[in-house]
Amino acid sequence: MTIGGGIDNIASAGWATIGGGWANTASGSIYGMTTKDGSLSGGGITHTEPDRNWNIAGQGDFNSDGIQDYIWYNSSTGQVYLALMK
Repeated sequence: MTIGGGIDNIASAGWATIGGGWANTASGSIYGMTTKDGSLSGGGITHTEPDRNWNIAGQGDFNSDGIQDYIWYNSSTGQVYLALMK
């Protein structure tokens, strides 16, 4: 996956959109993207979740800091986790 010249090989690599980023359904990696003045300015892997029972259930700016946060849900245990990003 690359930024700048575009995001390459998304479909073939198992990536799916999750609001302001991408999630890899095989590896559990979350790729967050950043913007500045409405244009893509960067991004990178923000987290890799090894337990595939955890999935992104929602996203939003839950603490009003201007940064996308994620709600995780564990399909095996029913646990919910709010990840506040920095």
